Amino acid sequence: MILNRLRGVNELFRLMITSNTVKTLIQKSLKLMTIHLYSRMVHGIALKYLKGCHKLIFDGSFLIQDRDYFYLDDIDILEFRYKYSQSLNFDEKICKEHLELVNCAGINGSGFKNINKKTLKKLFLSNTLDNCYFKDLIGISTIKVLVDRSNIGEHLNVAHNIQCSSLKSYHFKFFKSVRKLISTQYSKHGDDCIKNLYENLYDQSSLKHLSIRNFDISDESMSYFKHLKTLNIDDNSRVTDQGIKNLQNITKISLSNCVNIHDESMQYLSNCHTVNVYYLPLTVVGYTHLSNVQNLIVGGSNFPNNTPLFHLFTNLQQLDIRNCVVHKNDVFYLKYLNRIKCNNTLPHNDQMYLLTNGVDIVDFRPRFFSHYV
Repeated sequence: MILNRLRGVNELFRLMITSNTVKTLIQKSLKLMTIHLYSRMVHGIALKYLKGCHKLIFDGSFLIQDRDYFYLDDIDILEFRYKYSQSLNFDEKICKEHLELVNCAGINGSGFKNINKKTLKKLFLSNTLDNCYFKDLIGISTIKVLVDRSNIGEHLNVAHNIQCSSLKSYHFKFFKSVRKLISTQYSKHGDDCIKNLYENLYDQSSLKHLSIRNFDISDESMSYFKHLKTLNIDDNSRVTDQGIKNLQNITKISLSNCVNIHDESMQYLSNCHTVNVYYLPLTVVGYTHLSNVQNLIVGGSNFPNNTPLFHLFTNLQQLDIRNCVVHKNDVFYLKYLNRIKCNNTLPHNDQMYLLTNGVDIVDFRPRFFSHYV
């Protein structure tokens, strides 16, 4: 009865079901694109019913026998989340474009030398892999690795996409091939981290995406960022308007709570399609330079509450507006947007007005009062 209600569902997660249920499920839900198998009761033979899936996630203690691998040929993305110590064998039978290994305790890495690297375009490793096996990954187009002090070293010179935490400044010298770097740590030695990173890159222009929120960097570090496409330096109090001048190729930037960035900097961001200027001390003059922005995050106590503003953004599609006052004349211009995220911003009547005009509205938190001028 429940399965009858799933017809047309695209994604199902954490399914604790049997092989027969998998067969019935696929028959009932013809457009299923992502399925997450979390069960010991599903056997490899059930994979033959999943040929139409785009992404398949194996979790728990789901085991695949060698004879069952050919059932995976039509699935684009495989993700393994083995939390226990059973082994997971890779050989030439797995010819995927995208393979994800998440906390797989049984991975020792020896099978990577047999994987078809011409077919495998993207590999994501969130578990610790013995350093000696990283040389077998050379040739894969995109390698994403989660890094901390337990797996730092020279072997990471093959990684292209890195998310790191709890590192020392000298650890950044190992990211020689990185194209996208996300740091989730606070660092009071941010300038040293950036210097070690850029001075050891094989090609400084190859690093296009950088997120270093809570990094204590100065304008000196910003001089390295002339090739970046996306940048996040949220919660930085040292970067000034002088540092923003170096962002010649930036298209997406997050400057939330960077209190020393003012109107002058906005002229250098005129080519950005996505800008986060939440809690920046900007005036209407600064916002005028952002007229071409498509996605905008604004708000905070520094927002010019008593002035009509949104008529300036002729190309705006999505707006995230927080903790500020929207002028009543601006509501008319908001109806042309595709999506609005608001937090303590729009009165209920205005939300209903926008909804009736086809705007998708998302409220972050319950609103206790209405802001309106």
